[in-house]
Amino acid sequence: MDLIYLGISGVLHPSWSFYAYVHGHAPEVDGHSKYQSVSDLVEVLKGWPDAAIMLTSTQPWSKGLPEVLTHLGDLAPRVLGYTFQDLTEKAPVGRRGRPLWAEDYWRLSKSQIVDLHVRWFRPARWIVIDDDDIRWPYDVANDRLVLTSGCSGLSCPAAIDRLRTVLHHNFGQAQRSG
Repeated sequence: MDLIYLGISGVLHPSWSFYAYVHGHAPEVDGHSKYQSVSDLVEVLKGWPDAAIMLTSTQPWSKGLPEVLTHLGDLAPRVLGYTFQDLTEKAPVGRRGRPLWAEDYWRLSKSQIVDLHVRWFRPARWIVIDDDDIRWPYDVANDRLVLTSGCSGLSCPAAIDRLRTVLHHNFGQAQRSG
């Protein structure tokens, strides 16, 4: 299975808090909207129709997965779940062989969350799209990570170019549609 670990804030739309910190006002003032880059990601992923998505965002935890899926449009059928639920309810991780306590999950960096999930879920091939740049191992940062700006996410053409490169490198040549 080809799996995309996908953040939401800072990827599919600007991170509201980060954007306000950097620009001094909300993203809406500059014309940004929630989930604004969903269509961009849908378009890119047409070349990789079998790629599934695992959400790394806190939004499914706070709003519920069904609510988040309503905003993901054509990405929704690709979503297998979200890392918080898997690592706190299903995955026997750590020395005790049981899922993490929620408190332990919240102490982890995004790179640690993805690492634990990959070791448990064992996708054949995987990549990460996120705006968190903390503690990624060199090989992951170099070969698997599409690091987006928290202010622009995938609306930045350079991020889309990087995404196509990382998809090709990890999942192979894009399939032609039509």
